[in-house]
Amino acid sequence: MYNAPIDVILATDSIVQPDLLFVAAGREAIVTERAIEGPPDLAVEILSPWSDRRDRVAKAALYARYGIRHYWIPDPVARTLELYEVTGTEYRRVAVHEGAACVRTTLFPDLEIDLGRVWV
Repeated sequence: MYNAPIDVILATDSIVQPDLLFVAAGREAIVTERAIEGPPDLAVEILSPWSDRRDRVAKAALYARYGIRHYWIPDPVARTLELYEVTGTEYRRVAVHEGAACVRTTLFPDLEIDLGRVWV
């Protein structure tokens, strides 16, 4: 797991800084001293009122195009966590969790995320 600020170089003209990201074991070669050089397995963009459209539309399209398999969008105001998985070159929403739900994902099957503790 890595948190911003850290560059993710998807292409020479596509460099982003997700709020959080995850690179799976066995893919450590993309982690270099200067950046993450290639698509991580998970990108997380925490919504704020000014970033909603950019995170849901522009960044989602970019992340899917470059093959980031999982994309999560937590919204601390609405207290929701949206989980997306890439299908081809776009994302498909696979779940929306609200309030104090306990979340399990295909990416981390042994991990349970207690959203009630996240939103405090």
